[in-house]
Amino acid sequence: MPIGYGVGDHTMFVVDLVEDSLIGTQPQAIVRPGARHVNSRISQSLKNYNKFLEEMIEHHRLREKLQQCFDPGMLKEERKEKLDKIDDEARQYMLNTEKTCQKLKYSQIPFSLEASLWIKHAQSYHSLLCFWNGKG
Repeated sequence: MPIGYGVGDHTMFVVDLVEDSLIGTQPQAIVRPGARHVNSRISQSLKNYNKFLEEMIEHHRLREKLQQCFDPGMLKEERKEKLDKIDDEARQYMLNTEKTCQKLKYSQIPFSLEASLWIKHAQSYHSLLCFWNGKG
């Protein structure tokens, strides 16, 4: 549950810990999740994502491959292997489509004391204007 949701004005956190990790015999590795590129609040980006993903699915005949997995004569282990392979393939299509639809720009600007002071001045002036206009 995201932070900020809960009953009334209470914030709820759920922590699931294994007893061994609490005692310290088997600490769990903390893994950072991979970032996703598509922002669902930008409608044009979402439309492009869906369009390109559909094209990838059609081009690589993913639906036909999925349909073949439900052949009545197929063994359970073979079906599981094929479905896992299709799942990995679909994941690769989604990641590729995300990279195609929305380019992230990482502009690393070195720290500048002068720029920092100008930003603080601008924020101060903005706060004063808001205060004088009765908005803050």
